[in-house]
Amino acid sequence: MVFLIVPIPVFADHVPTQPPYDQSLALDTSTGDLTVGIYSSDGFEDSPPEKYTIFFTISDSAIDTSTSFCISTSFGHGTNLSWQYHVFSLEDLQAYFEIPNGTFRTKIRADNDTDNSFSTLTDEMTIVIPDQLPFVNLANWSAPSSSCVDTSTTTTSSSTTLDPLETERNTNFSETGILETNQERSDREAEEAEAERKAQEKADREAQEEAERIAAEKAEAERIEAEINNNFNETGFYETDNERASREEAEYLAELDANFEETGFYETDDERAEREEIEYQIYLEELEAAEEAEILAELEDSIDLEDLGLVVVECPEDDEECENLSDDEIAKAEADLKQFIDAIQKIEEETDFDDFDVEEEVLELSDLEIPDDLVVIIFEPEEEEETEKVLIIEDFADEVIEVVEVDLNNEVFDDVSDEVAETVIEIIDSIEIVEDQIPEIPEEIIEDLTAEEVEEVVEVYVETLTETEKVEIIEDVVDAGVEELSEEQVVVVQEVVESAIDDVKELTEEQVETVAEVLGLEESDDVAVIAEAVKTDDAVAEAVDTFVERAVENKEVEDYNLSDVVVEVQIEEFLENPGVIFQVDFEEISFAGLGDDLTNQQKEKAQEVVVPVISACQIISASVVPYRRIK
Repeated sequence: MVFLIVPIPVFADHVPTQPPYDQSLALDTSTGDLTVGIYSSDGFEDSPPEKYTIFFTISDSAIDTSTSFCISTSFGHGTNLSWQYHVFSLEDLQAYFEIPNGTFRTKIRADNDTDNSFSTLTDEMTIVIPDQLPFVNLANWSAPSSSCVDTSTTTTSSSTTLDPLETERNTNFSETGILETNQERSDREAEEAEAERKAQEKADREAQEEAERIAAEKAEAERIEAEINNNFNETGFYETDNERASREEAEYLAELDANFEETGFYETDDERAEREEIEYQIYLEELEAAEEAEILAELEDSIDLEDLGLVVVECPEDDEECENLSDDEIAKAEADLKQFIDAIQKIEEETDFDDFDVEEEVLELSDLEIPDDLVVIIFEPEEEEETEKVLIIEDFADEVIEVVEVDLNNEVFDDVSDEVAETVIEIIDSIEIVEDQIPEIPEEIIEDLTAEEVEEVVEVYVETLTETEKVEIIEDVVDAGVEELSEEQVVVVQEVVESAIDDVKELTEEQVETVAEVLGLEESDDVAVIAEAVKTDDAVAEAVDTFVERAVENKEVEDYNLSDVVVEVQIEEFLENPGVIFQVDFEEISFAGLGDDLTNQQKEKAQEVVVPVISACQIISASVVPYRRIK
């Protein structure tokens, strides 16, 4: 239920017919009834209302009584100052309006038809009829035949003559609804304008203050949010600066107390870590000094450090020819001694001397098996016009087992025995160099030869091969993998690799790359470096000579290459003769040229290996040199 009351000023007996003193509108949204309330005047009038005319419409704009609908009530003035009601039923609204919803607008006038006297219209009243049941989904509608029957055209009064002020009041009342003279109206409107101006100023001021307050609150909220996000990024806590300061202060005090309980120092974790690091470094320095002193004492007992130039000895007072070392020379000797001791310390830390322990092997003469039958080989060369042939006779118990004719004109046989030449020719006849097939010496050919003889036979056989055939064999090894070679294949491939390195200047660039690949070298130019090093460096020569065999043995090692073999050979040589380190004349060494004869891969490998510098006393006490004793 919606109820609206519009107050109208109390009237005095100033007009023949007074309008209602008050009015109201009420809407029952459940039944659709719209009730208009009319509050009668005080009755002090010459022509009280015999009825009331209600002007009404549904519109978004103000009511125009000349075009709106109107009805006359069935009641007139009645009792003074009392309410009377006229009800528009849902059916009435449906009769006047096709769509009875929207803003319902109305004005009321009091009528006295007998005296032909009519009041002024009341102020417009409005009420909103909602767009919902029961005001929607109505039946077919047709416009009413008439909209309004209003027989009054003018408002008449009695013949009483009014004074000018009364006329002003009536005029102002008809315009403003207030009985007032022109002066009173002017004063009132001026006061109202001033009050409205002040009210507007106040409203503007309050609106500005409210806008500023909202902006300040927004800015503060944004600042706090940024502050919280910044602290979260830095600390992992969503907190303001004040909250962070309080938390960190509490954590700081707790940290001091905790460290004091553990260490007796009021300190932060960082301060504690710094202090403990300093103390630890002091401890290490003391430990280092003690170890160096112990090593120096052992060295002084085992070797003559003075001969190595590692100890500074002052000249005797009675030796006039002796000259004391300069400060720079003393500093250099001390630095050399420090470096020497550091090298020994590093080896002691990184070397497991248990790895070098071997069991003593004692061989008894009775354990040696000496065959009763000996093989005698007789060489009897015979010259022929075109070819030189040799009869090889194997004599067992005076029986001739086999006679073989061998062609010795090939230059590779110039410096070998006829037996070797014959074996090589037999190998050549039995092996065919084909792609994807790695050659191996038939067991039946070399089964009676010693290791040295097999090595010589294979060396001569490989010399009979062309560079192209050697590279083809190496390519097959690269494809198959060195680790997959059989024992018989290792013998041939090892010699092929050595020969290819020796002949590197005769190979094409592509063939050199193949050789580098089988050796595990990253750059093909390193093959030439290896070829030159073989001529002067026994360790490199030994590494090349045993590379294939070692590669097969170390097939489980990732990226095993020639550089690894060189390091292994050098370490083995040192372990066999550690005293060699004391025979080095350090003054003759040019450190600027170190590494010039190394491959790039060997230089990298050298960074991973500590040069074995071990004192004689350390070697003797920490390892056992393998030997054999024959009784």
